[in-house]
Amino acid sequence: MIQMKLYEAYNQLQEPQKARAARDALATNYLRGTSWFYANEADTDALAEAMHLAEDALVAVAVDHHERAQAMRSSGDPGARVEYDIAARAYAAYLERFPSTDASYEYRFQFADALFYSERYVEAAGEFMTVRDSNLDNRLQADASESVVAALEAYLDNEEKFGRFAMPEMPKQGAEGPFDAQELPAVLQSQIGRASC
Repeated sequence: MIQMKLYEAYNQLQEPQKARAARDALATNYLRGTSWFYANEADTDALAEAMHLAEDALVAVAVDHHERAQAMRSSGDPGARVEYDIAARAYAAYLERFPSTDASYEYRFQFADALFYSERYVEAAGEFMTVRDSNLDNRLQADASESVVAALEAYLDNEEKFGRFAMPEMPKQGAEGPFDAQELPAVLQSQIGRASC
């Protein structure tokens, strides 16, 4: 509650950098797994209040960093990836605590987007699949389906760039078979069935 008061005070003083830092602390310092959480785990009232205060702060942190990352990416700033990573961590914390709220469907899509631009493509594909297959809503289903494919393609491109993957050579047009079966690269085998709609 003191951390919330700090955030509100910095807002009233119109000090956006300090307000942002206070809000970020509110969103992250009191969640499950932090030292504060373990020190207070017997105090269920304190934990419930902290989770309540952290919920709004988590959303604000995630959305703020996501918007900043998108603006930075548009201007070609390589620091965008760090902002996407911060947004992804905030979305993940929110979704862990609040997986089935009215807003969680859209926040999961935004989480997947932040993972994608953090270059965590396989994780992004998994989250896009969750959105695609969700029973909470379906308005982002088509976008999520396309994004699954885009994330896996980006992953394979990245693996190819670092020499960890190469597509098998395909038979040339007009070449006569029969052709010997080729072993599918492990990276492709691991994704078979995951991306199917």
